[in-house]
Amino acid sequence: MGLLAQEFISKNEPLNAQVIVAILVRGIVECSEESILIVGFPEKLEYAQYFEQNILNINLILKFNCPEEICYKRLIEETDIKKNKRRI
Repeated sequence: MGLLAQEFISKNEPLNAQVIVAILVRGIVECSEESILIVGFPEKLEYAQYFEQNILNINLILKFNCPEEICYKRLIEETDIKKNKRRI
């Protein structure tokens, strides 16, 4: 999947739902924790639909609305602010 993802990236194309979900599922399977919080998924409705059709039903999605200023303040401690502006 990594090679396939790299192919999309090298062509400057967005990753499709199959690649995104495959990477996510692999991370879940390899995780030794009992509970997992997945941040930033689903980014697109098609990712959630593909996940539910091929893996399992999503029981809960939380979406937090937070002013940009607060997001920047919290993220600036993590990494470079330029990268984080793209994340927001």
